Amino acid sequence: MLSNAPFSDYTKVALIRELATNGGLNGMVLGQAIDCYFENRVLSIDDVKILHTNKTAKLIAASLKMGAIIVDKEELGDTLYDFGIKLGLLFQIQDDILDVTQTSQEAGKLTNNDEDKNSFVTLLGLEGALREADELADMLINELNGFEERLKNELSELLLNYINRHKQ
Repeated sequence: MLSNAPFSDYTKVALIRELATNGGLNGMVLGQAIDCYFENRVLSIDDVKILHTNKTAKLIAASLKMGAIIVDKEELGDTLYDFGIKLGLLFQIQDDILDVTQTSQEAGKLTNNDEDKNSFVTLLGLEGALREADELADMLINELNGFEERLKNELSELLLNYINRHKQ
């Protein structure tokens, strides 16, 4: 799809490179490999963050950066990428929280199946995971409020419910 997008060849290559880098061996594939390899071993919280930075967060970060690539704002792309990494980690922490606090029907997927996994809840406990999520959510909201007004307004509409979904 990207190769046929209505952008210059330079932009298409930059978008494809960004997606391939973050979805490939240095991103999602690496995170999935770490997850599979350490499936039956307890990891430290820092190792779980590395796993989910690669498995989940880099794809979210890449999607935000790709918007900046399209409008040719490289510096903004780096800022959005860093924001996306934090957003991706928050997504995973929230997913782990919702796995133990919602029914499968509420979550729209099978829940209560992470007891034997390296999740934020199994390593930090529910209260610790909630604290971690609250800290990240507050940090993201502060960063969001520091963006240029138009970008802040556009992203706020999309992201505020998402950033706070563990509180609902």
